Amino acid sequence: MSQALSKHKPKYIEKEYNIEGITEIKINNANKNINSFSIRGVMRYYFRRIFRFNSIKYLSKFESHIFGNTEKKSPVKIIVENNDNLNKSFIIKFISYDNQVINVYENLLILVSIVGGFGNRSRRGKGAFKITQDFNIDLKTQLHQSLRYIDDYLNCLEKNVLEFKNKKEKKYINFDNIENFKEAVKEKGNNINTINFDDLYKTSSKKVKYPTIRKLHIKKITEFSEIEINELIKKNNKKRIFNNVKSKNENFEDYIHVFGTIKPRFASPIIITFSEFNNQKYLVITELDIFLPDDIENKLKGHEKTITLFKDRFVEEVLR
Repeated sequence: MSQALSKHKPKYIEKEYNIEGITEIKINNANKNINSFSIRGVMRYYFRRIFRFNSIKYLSKFESHIFGNTEKKSPVKIIVENNDNLNKSFIIKFISYDNQVINVYENLLILVSIVGGFGNRSRRGKGAFKITQDFNIDLKTQLHQSLRYIDDYLNCLEKNVLEFKNKKEKKYINFDNIENFKEAVKEKGNNINTINFDDLYKTSSKKVKYPTIRKLHIKKITEFSEIEINELIKKNNKKRIFNNVKSKNENFEDYIHVFGTIKPRFASPIIITFSEFNNQKYLVITELDIFLPDDIENKLKGHEKTITLFKDRFVEEVLR
């Protein structure tokens, strides 16, 4: 019986998703087209930001199992079709023998459609997209379902699949409170909801040694307005906000680095994007933990209150 079974390869599972650009998707490569490498890279980036592990070493082991590495092929093949005009629509296909891991990819793609995007300036409203299949549920419900599925999968990997020398230490910091998702969602009026990820994990993000999501702000909107976002993120607007929160002898040119710098390389901990579910449009702001470069951190040491006020006031203005 085992010999007979060995002659038959397991069947491929293929899932297809129609992707539609919400805001301009701009790719900087020779063909100006999005490819499987960039899609996998974006999914991997947000996997790191959403899910928390006790060390970079543990994170890498889980990542390798899901995405592959230089020694191990990815369990899921990604194909992109009809990508000549990214701002109209294109198709993403996931192909794998493993039904569970292909569902992880599906839920990660959904999460990226909520908190991120593809291409240049996707942290500032560009590159937003929607999956045109009808999910028939609102964004918060879909967010909860996708987080819970991947959380269950990661717990299963740790218990039953991956091998670690240290058996006692927890590797994946699971969502202790995922079933009480509604308790982590705070309504703030004007169709705004804030989700505190520390409430889901019951563990402070500060205990994780790489930047992960602290808060997610979701606002219902009627139109996608890139122009308004572009005005709000301009330097002169940030300077106005800073002048309202600063203490004496605090210099704006030092604090502007909190929103990202080119040299030294530091990406902004505030991600602004748009999303759409069940014909409802949303503005989504993701707050990551701040891990400043050493020289900037040393310069601003003791001024953590001003950094927090500056960042919080900026988020409030974008959400208005």
